[in-house]
Amino acid sequence: MDELQRSIYVDRFRLAFHTKKGTAFQDWFVLLAGHALGADFEEVRPYGPYGDLKCDGRRISSGSVFQCYAPDAMKEADLIAKVDEDFHGARAHWGDNMKEWVFVHNDGRGLPPNAVQHLDGLRQAHAPLHIASWSEPELLDLTMMLDLAALQALFGPAASIAIVDRLVMSDLVPIIEALQRQEPNPSDPPLTPPSPEKLEKKRAIRTSNVSSCRRSRTARASATVSFVLRSAALPKNRPRSPCQNTKLWSVKLTKLLARSTG
Repeated sequence: MDELQRSIYVDRFRLAFHTKKGTAFQDWFVLLAGHALGADFEEVRPYGPYGDLKCDGRRISSGSVFQCYAPDAMKEADLIAKVDEDFHGARAHWGDNMKEWVFVHNDGRGLPPNAVQHLDGLRQAHAPLHIASWSEPELLDLTMMLDLAALQALFGPAASIAIVDRLVMSDLVPIIEALQRQEPNPSDPPLTPPSPEKLEKKRAIRTSNVSSCRRSRTARASATVSFVLRSAALPKNRPRSPCQNTKLWSVKLTKLLARSTG
C-alpha cells in the first residue's frame, strides 16, 4: 500500500466512522475487528430471548468484551445509563471470563466529563478489571493495521500512485462524457459566467506576468553576454585580433539571446 492509497483509506474510514449509526456502526466495528484481530476475535450476535448477553464481540487472548454505542446524538444522561446497563449486564453474563470491558462509541470529540468520571468510578469499584473506551483514534489505528486485501474488502478498491502515473487522456474521456450526459441537479446553484471586467483584469495580469518573465529572461541573457565578453580569453594560435574575437562572441551570443527571448 502506497501513500496515496493510505490517504484514501484514512478518508474512507473517517466517512464510515462519522456516518454509521446504531446497528450499522456495530456491524461495521465487528467486521473491522474481525479483519484486524483474525481468529482472536469472536463476533457475538443476538440470539433468541437471550440477546447478545451485552457483548457485541470478544477478544479471546485478552478476555476483552466489546460493547458498541452509536446514537444519532450523544446525550449525557442516556450515555451514562447505557454504560451502567451494558457493563453490569456483561459482568453478570461473562463473569470471570471478562478481564477487560471496552466501550466503543462514535463521538470523535470524546465523552462528556460526567461520563468520564462515571467510568473512573467503575474502574475503582471493579479493579483489577480493566475498563476502556474506544473511539476514532483507536479504531483508526486498528484500521491501519490491515493489509491491502482487508482494506479493499471493507472500503473498496483505491487507486495507487502507479495507476495514476499511467493515466492518459483517453482513460479520462469516458468519465468526462458520462459527466456531460448527466442531468443537472436542481439543488445545485446556477453557473454564471464571469463578468467582462473580471476577464479583462485577469487578461491584464496574465499579460503583465508574461512581459515580466520575458524581461527577466532578457536581463539574465544580457548579463551572461556581458560576463562572457568580459571573461573571454583570446584563443591561442589564431590570426584574429582581440577585437575580432570579441565581435564574433558578440554575434553568436546575440543570436542565442534572440532565440531565448523570442
